[in-house]
Amino acid sequence: PPTVAFTSGGKYKCQFLYLIPQHKSITSSKISNLEFRGKNHVSVLPPSYHPEGRYYQWVPGCSPQEKQVAIAPQWVITQM
Repeated sequence: PPTVAFTSGGKYKCQFLYLIPQHKSITSSKISNLEFRGKNHVSVLPPSYHPEGRYYQWVPGCSPQEKQVAIAPQWVITQM
């Protein structure tokens, strides 16, 4: 579902924020190009600076002023 999203400007890189209801802990895992981040794994939200010299920015139309953080789809929760 549509949700808040941001990017560091790297090619094909974007992070989407989703709520995970009723989960107390999450482990990080990678499935293809999908990464789950939970306890002790962080993302840096805009406005902030990426170590490679770019700035994190909101994806057009996906800032917190334009979208609400959506609840994660069931298939994502199942993979976690």
